[in-house]
Amino acid sequence: MSPEPKGVFKDDDYDFINFRVSEIVDDMQAAIMTICEANPVSRFILTVSPVPLIATYCNRHVLVSNTYSKACLRVAAEELSMSIPDVAYFPSYEIIAGLTTAPGYYLSGLRSISPFGIEHVMRAFFLGIASTNFSILTLG
Repeated sequence: MSPEPKGVFKDDDYDFINFRVSEIVDDMQAAIMTICEANPVSRFILTVSPVPLIATYCNRHVLVSNTYSKACLRVAAEELSMSIPDVAYFPSYEIIAGLTTAPGYYLSGLRSISPFGIEHVMRAFFLGIASTNFSILTLG
């Protein structure tokens, strides 16, 4: 038999799980610990993608699911950066999606980040975290 064509979703192959903040934190802590066991000098930079969800599996509007998802990820990143040394948070989500941001960070479909937005985030990253002593930026 030939393989399934690309883009075909087979529901029986997957389970939907909408993780809670505590589950995200627990899983990330375990992953960070595993990585640090293999490489004790590892450092981590967490961020939340500003790209919005385009659909949801939940029986609610995608805007509600998007807000919940981004909020859970942001809170989990904050908890991790405050409690684990060598874990920092970089605010790419806030730079692009914040209410005080300049227009033009999203392309016309409001699903993709514009080159202008990407350049702004990368400039902020390299002027911030990448150009300073990492330990100064950790909150934990």
